[in-house]
Amino acid sequence: MSQKAASTFVLAVALLASSGAQARELATLQRVDAASVQLTREDASPVSVWLSEDTVLDKADRQVATKFAEQTMTIPLSASERRYVILKGKSGKTTVVAERRLPLE
Repeated sequence: MSQKAASTFVLAVALLASSGAQARELATLQRVDAASVQLTREDASPVSVWLSEDTVLDKADRQVATKFAEQTMTIPLSASERRYVILKGKSGKTTVVAERRLPLE
């Protein structure tokens, strides 16, 4: 391999290693106590916030906030319930968030 080709290869590997190739989460849920979770998100653009039994926004879901434009929010949610939080932006795009927990019962 020529020196120029080797230098190009090393540069490409360095760029890939330093690029944003890592997974990032747009929003997370963390259990605060037995009665609530905290929603944390990267963006502060207005969204509506919904609680759902599944990952699809439909008529059975309950809206808990409209035009929410903060980065954190505490949502009343019992630890015995498994719910998804769905964020719906102005464009109609949705982001689904759920608690990460292991059932150790």
